[in-house]
Amino acid sequence: MINGEEEVSGIGLRTFTFKTGNVGSKITVEVLVISPDGKPSSKSLTIYPSLVNLLSENESYTPPFYRGKAYFPYEGRARVVAIPNFIDENGKSIPDSSLNFNWKESDRNLLNSSGVGRNILDYKSSIPIRTKTISVEVSSLDNKYIAKGKIDIEPIEPKVLIYENDPEYGVFYNKALINSVNLKKSELVLEAIPYYFNAYSPDDFNLKYDWSLNGNTINSSGNSIVLKSPSGVGGTANLALQLSNTTDIFQFASNGVNINFGTAANGMLNPFSGQ
Repeated sequence: MINGEEEVSGIGLRTFTFKTGNVGSKITVEVLVISPDGKPSSKSLTIYPSLVNLLSENESYTPPFYRGKAYFPYEGRARVVAIPNFIDENGKSIPDSSLNFNWKESDRNLLNSSGVGRNILDYKSSIPIRTKTISVEVSSLDNKYIAKGKIDIEPIEPKVLIYENDPEYGVFYNKALINSVNLKKSELVLEAIPYYFNAYSPDDFNLKYDWSLNGNTINSSGNSIVLKSPSGVGGTANLALQLSNTTDIFQFASNGVNINFGTAANGMLNPFSGQ
């Protein structure tokens, strides 16, 4: 029976599936068992439906005006917030400070992050690199109210894009350079922007930029590089970049662009088509 009304009955019927009500409702489930010799036995259980939702915020870098969500990179960091909705039998909301939060990564208990009132998990991905399930069991201090929630965190490979940095207008974030760029001025400033790295800015001290031109290393350790057009000659030079995180070794990315200068910038040489 549910709340005094009979739902199902039958010989040997040991399981029963039903749908709970909204948060704050009360459900009393009662079972009456009659033995072969006619002796009755009953047991009841009161259920108070509760709910917990999980939200995650990835702490990887994205540039200004980026309109998408920051993705979770290899060896990434994220903040997972549990938002419980617990209503007691008196119709009052139970605050987070009166709830116990038991966090898990897959089947591993995160004891250092669990406890009363600890509704926020600061999560750092571990090796091996694979999708991890973050779950939480939230319960009242008397275990009268319990709810569970989970969220899958899938890591992706970070990347780096190259943009033109105009001395007057700044970085053209609306147009990443792909394949080739024409060096029609005497000087061209390029800016490398990381995406989804564990970094606070492109010049984060943990990021290492390795630039090369036609296979030769360029003595530049930052994310910006200045190219000057040689006078009287034309051609195409390949600019390559390797970006790595010196702390989180699985975070690395590469990119490159062909620089057309002189006659090549006027369309006399074919631009680079690979990348």
